[in-house]
Amino acid sequence: MTDLPPPPAGAPTPARRRPFLLAIAAGVAVIVVAVAAFALGRGGSGPTPRAAAATSAPAASASTRSAADQVECTNIDRAHNAWAGLSLPSTAADVKALNEVTVKMAMDDGDSYLDAVRGYNDQPSKDLAAAIAGYNFELSVVNAQVVIGSGVDDEQAAAVEAAVAKVADKYQAWRAATCS
Repeated sequence: MTDLPPPPAGAPTPARRRPFLLAIAAGVAVIVVAVAAFALGRGGSGPTPRAAAATSAPAASASTRSAADQVECTNIDRAHNAWAGLSLPSTAADVKALNEVTVKMAMDDGDSYLDAVRGYNDQPSKDLAAAIAGYNFELSVVNAQVVIGSGVDDEQAAAVEAAVAKVADKYQAWRAATCS
């Protein structure tokens, strides 16, 4: 064996580098876990009380879907069930009964639903996203009417009711194409 020359003065020795490398490895592990939690649970926040109360759609067998489809189905199902919860203004009468607080809640639910659907590139997902965006637009008109104080007119209430029905139809079409 040959003798190696001593390290220069102040150079890190293996004993001094070990804590530094362990700290880097721990930091990388924390980042990996955080990214995985975000990707699988959209931030790891868990279901909202309304989402827990909503019924979930039946899941297709795992063998007939790819892993990406399974993630998409889980994410969009969770968002749809939260959106379709107890406070969804699904009829014209529900829409006319909205006040500033409840219309804001409905708008937030619609935005969260659209955020969950946005980013998937298959056509059924794009169709669903477009329907949700249409619902969000119609609800924003209701918000303007409520804030101005003129009350929600019959035409706009019917437009929101039709938009809710369109989202439900596009959701069923998406589910049949992606999760079956």
